[in-house]
Amino acid sequence: MLTNYRRDVWIRCRCRHEWLEPEITRTHFDTMTALPDHKTYPTVEQALTDLGFEGSFAGIYLE
Repeated sequence: MLTNYRRDVWIRCRCRHEWLEPEITRTHFDTMTALPDHKTYPTVEQALTDLGFEGSFAGIYLE
């Protein structure tokens, strides 16, 4: 999941690990989210829950 905060873009995986990604600029983020099927959420917490990035998969390994 990609989120932006001011000029920074953050990546979050489903295991709840999150990191700043300096190689993805705000311009790149805006270009990717300008697609017509893009959905926005009122809060980051709601997006995390709705998309399954709230950590429910932490520690799970699939074979």
